[in-house]
Amino acid sequence: MSFNFYLHGYLSLAAGLSADTSVRRREYSPCSLCGSVRAAEARSRIYTWGFTRKFDLIRLVSLSGINRQLEKEFMRTIQFLGFISTLAGLISGYLLLAPVDSETTASAASGVGFGLMFIVAPLLGCSAFLLIPSSIALISTRVRNASYFTGKFWLGLWGTNTLISLSYIFVMGYLIYVYFMQIESI
Repeated sequence: MSFNFYLHGYLSLAAGLSADTSVRRREYSPCSLCGSVRAAEARSRIYTWGFTRKFDLIRLVSLSGINRQLEKEFMRTIQFLGFISTLAGLISGYLLLAPVDSETTASAASGVGFGLMFIVAPLLGCSAFLLIPSSIALISTRVRNASYFTGKFWLGLWGTNTLISLSYIFVMGYLIYVYFMQIESI
């Protein structure tokens, strides 16, 4: 079998086509390596009528426990990653700018500029995209309780991240103000 036959089988599976299922089961079976009864049952349902309601229900029931655990940890993970990326951005910015003084050559200074542009700015931008919406969402007590965002550590982290988010909003507002002031003066 060539790669194109397998590719056609996977595309047929994704599209949920229902023509001549016996040939597709035999030749394009993506679950042929599994050999389990559940995989064969799921495979036959997929090839017969696409994703049937029963198959979707089985899949959703098996993933519901995982989804609940992910929902609990999701907000805490976002807040913690945002805080870590802020720290990494500030530390790397300090380490890049600390050796720069009045006697630094132009090529070294431009290297620091590239480091700020390609290391520090993306870290702080990622942190802003993570922290601003999640800090606003955590204002709701219901969201904090649903994501188990309780305790001194997590509430302290949320307070710190809220201050960081406010500083990001202030800096973005200032940069927008400066940008529009330059346009008016032209």
